[in-house]
This record gives sequence, structure tokens and C-alpha cells, in this order.
Amino acid sequence: MKHEKSWYPGSADHDYIASIAAPVHPILAAIEVAAEPERIPILDRDAGRILAILASERKRIIEVGTAYGYSTLWMALAQPAGGHLWGGRRPPTSFRPLGAG
Repeated sequence: MKHEKSWYPGSADHDYIASIAAPVHPILAAIEVAAEPERIPILDRDAGRILAILASERKRIIEVGTAYGYSTLWMALAQPAGGHLWGGRRPPTSFRPLGAG
């Protein structure tokens, strides 16, 4: 299945992931609600959960481009203690630490 390009996760897959995942942080849920009426493009929860998994072992993360900070927050909440996360909308010279960790 790894090389099969026609496979996409279905509702059963999404339901399984949701059943084993931690509850969504209230701030993430609030961002989802706020972004919808204004059509602000944010990740879906499944992509956020994947970002959290990827960030869970990383001490340093840089995010290029952000709208509401939704994906940034997924990573920051998963990052280990003492981690640093930088983010911004401009070239790296203007990035600032976001105080995650």
C-alpha cells in the first residue's frame, strides 16, 4: 500500500485517528471557529495532528508564513520542554522567537 497512489484515508481511518488522539486544545478549537467565517486557510485537524507528531521530538522549529498561527500552535503544544519555535511572514531576518516550549 505504501507505493499505491490511489489510496487515501477514508472516514474509518479518520475516525480511528480521532479515537486515539488527545483532545483538541481549546485555543485550537477557537481558532477553527474564528477562521471559518472569514475563510482563513488553516490546516485540518488531521494535518495538525501530523505536525504535532513531527514536532514532538524537535527542540528547534522554524515556520515560514502564518495566518492565524494555527499550525504554529499545533507544533508549539507538542514541542518538548526547552524547545524554541520561530515564525513569521517575512524573510528569516525578521523572524522572532514565539516563546514555545
